[in-house]
Amino acid sequence: PLIAGRIDSLFIKENMHVKAGQVLLTIKKENIESQDALNQFQQTDVKDQLHDLGLLINAYRRNDWSKKLPLKSGVYGQQYSFFMQRVTEAKARYQLAYKNYERYAYLFKRKAVSALEYDEMKLRKDNVFNELSLIGEEQGNKWQTELNQLNIQNQQLDTRDRQYEEEKEFYTIKAPLTGTVQQLKGIQPGSSISANEILGEISQDS
Repeated sequence: PLIAGRIDSLFIKENMHVKAGQVLLTIKKENIESQDALNQFQQTDVKDQLHDLGLLINAYRRNDWSKKLPLKSGVYGQQYSFFMQRVTEAKARYQLAYKNYERYAYLFKRKAVSALEYDEMKLRKDNVFNELSLIGEEQGNKWQTELNQLNIQNQQLDTRDRQYEEEKEFYTIKAPLTGTVQQLKGIQPGSSISANEILGEISQDS
């Protein structure tokens, strides 16, 4: 065997005739199966996050937050809620600043307020508008960066998944040729074996 472990099932005995490709024994896969299960859990989590980021970035690019997004992951569900709260608060501040600006613009035309007072109110309105734009831009850039990182992580998890599937093959020992089992060691289910340990031989049919 290429790996160490404990024998799970043994399908051969001394002087038994076997065919090439026939399963001789299996080794317990607890360790790799737990690693594979963890990897699959991480894959599901990353795919949910990639799904969410796709929706969030699309909404950001269209600047359309009118519909509630059907997000799957907890992390982006929280980010989305916090982002919408910030946007809502900034919009409320902008609406108030814009109303004040309109009032000062009306009074300025009638020379009821000075040019300095009008300019200050206009600047306040513009600053709140810029703040609103900045909230979206900062969050959009952050999501795009995280999307790139998650795509890399997803590729790594897919590679690891393929590796685990390939390694699982090592836990099933098959006959390399057709012949008779000889000099079989005294092994049974539960026996510990080492990597590259010789457990017996197969005398090829003549």
